Amino acid sequence: MLTLLQFTNAIYVLNADSANPTSIYIYDATAKSWSVQPTQPGKFDYTNFVAILDHDTNVFCASRLFSVSVC
Repeated sequence: MLTLLQFTNAIYVLNADSANPTSIYIYDATAKSWSVQPTQPGKFDYTNFVAILDHDTNVFCASRLFSVSVC
């Protein structure tokens, strides 16, 4: 899943790396650099999900009550 956040010039990529499928990869378009945010999904099935990014709170929401803050 690829998401562009226009106000912070960031691109978030979820489930992008088979070696680290639960990590969130963040591209800073201003600095032209990547960073990685590791996550611990618990019972969340990261192999099959649909998520949305709320641009007001900068929080991904997916599958019921699961969310991740990437502030």
